[in-house]
Amino acid sequence: MKMQNIPTLVDINATPKTQALFYNMFNNLGKGIMLCHQDDPAYGHGWYGKAGGSDVKAVTGDYPAMVGWELGHLEIGAAYNLDSIYFTDMKRMMREVYERGGINTISWHGDNIVTGKTAWDCAQNTVVSSVLPGGSNHAKFLTWLDRLAVFFNDLKDSKGETFPVIFRMFHEHTGSWFWWGAKQCTPDEYNQLYRMTVSYLRDVKGVHNILYAFSPAGITTETEFLSRYPGNDWVDVVGFDNYCGSDKLSIERYKKDVTAGLHVVTDYAKLNNKIPVLAETGMESIPVADYFTNILLPIIEPFNISYVLLWRNAFNKETHFYAPYPGHSSANDFKKFTESKRMVMSNNMPPMYVPLKSQKSIVRN
Repeated sequence: MKMQNIPTLVDINATPKTQALFYNMFNNLGKGIMLCHQDDPAYGHGWYGKAGGSDVKAVTGDYPAMVGWELGHLEIGAAYNLDSIYFTDMKRMMREVYERGGINTISWHGDNIVTGKTAWDCAQNTVVSSVLPGGSNHAKFLTWLDRLAVFFNDLKDSKGETFPVIFRMFHEHTGSWFWWGAKQCTPDEYNQLYRMTVSYLRDVKGVHNILYAFSPAGITTETEFLSRYPGNDWVDVVGFDNYCGSDKLSIERYKKDVTAGLHVVTDYAKLNNKIPVLAETGMESIPVADYFTNILLPIIEPFNISYVLLWRNAFNKETHFYAPYPGHSSANDFKKFTESKRMVMSNNMPPMYVPLKSQKSIVRN
């Protein structure tokens, strides 16, 4: 069905490739769900920095369609992020993902600017207010955003042209485990933080290669989803994060809650011309061998979401992984999952950066 109202991006001055990415993701809703894996080419279970490395490819024979990245510690001028990836290497690997037709999405666990500790240091309830205009840390926070802007503007392909990314900032804000969480700031303060960051990157620093994503933690109702929503003018991609435990009760709750959440974000996206996703999910260590085909796939299959992101496979934590590696008990199941007609991997990615011939070709399936 043709859309009567053409969807618009948060950034009306977005680069042609960024616009193309948005409209192609929009147009491909219903045609497949792209698999995304956090830090996939950078490291995996028991390895780090291996050329061409990928636990997903080692198991399935193909790279994921998308890769998630993390900017935490870029803001303080560090050479590498909180997961030990050098930012110079990250840019190179992001370019490789882009040049094979894939998509990059970025999260940011920025440090607590008040204490100098991590994003998980949330004992105070004045951190957000301190970085807003008029706050004691506002000027310092803008220097943090300056560093992010330099990074985004330096994401260039082999021809020197900037390529697009999805930026998912201040996520899981409905929880209380980050300094921007629901117990640490008011809804208005959170919205000011989100809008200020978008406005500064876009309008002050001239960053025009970003799609902006919004993902609370584990919502099941539209009221929960919209409780701290900054508004349609500030969001391109809508989703939520929800992880699965391995006991029967946790699995049943996961099935129920993720299904409810996907109803919320897909319904909202359809009415408001946004791109719906499952922004983070997975089962740590994957002790349930058929998690992918018997739990995750039946949940996401009925929904027209753009992608599903599995969290990272840590190289230095034996049990911290969310995609199987060769020899793991869920490897065969994962391969079947990626071969499902609903899943999109690198080799069957449609062109995502080719501009549409006209806006009349924008459709909502």
